[in-house]
Amino acid sequence: MAFQSEASDLHFQSEQDFVHVKLRIDGVLHEILSFEHDDFAQYLTKLKFMSGIKMNVDALPQDGRFTFSTRVHGMEESVDVRVSTLP
Repeated sequence: MAFQSEASDLHFQSEQDFVHVKLRIDGVLHEILSFEHDDFAQYLTKLKFMSGIKMNVDALPQDGRFTFSTRVHGMEESVDVRVSTLP
C-alpha cells in the first residue's frame, strides 16, 4: 500500500492501546489504520527477519534492509526497503 501510494515512509507508532500505521506522502503523515500490540509483534518479527535485524534485541536501535519485486503497469520493478527500529 505504501508503494502504491507513492509514500516515502511507513511508520508504526506504538501508543498505549494500539499501534498506528502512518504513511508519509509529500512530507505529511497520514494515519491509515490501527491494530493491537499482539498483532504488531507478529508483523515486527517478520520485518526484522526479512531485513536481517537481530530478533532478540529490543533495547537498542537497529537498522536493516530488504528488497522485493512488484509489477507496475505490467513491468517488474524492484523496491528497496530500509527498516529502522527504536526501543
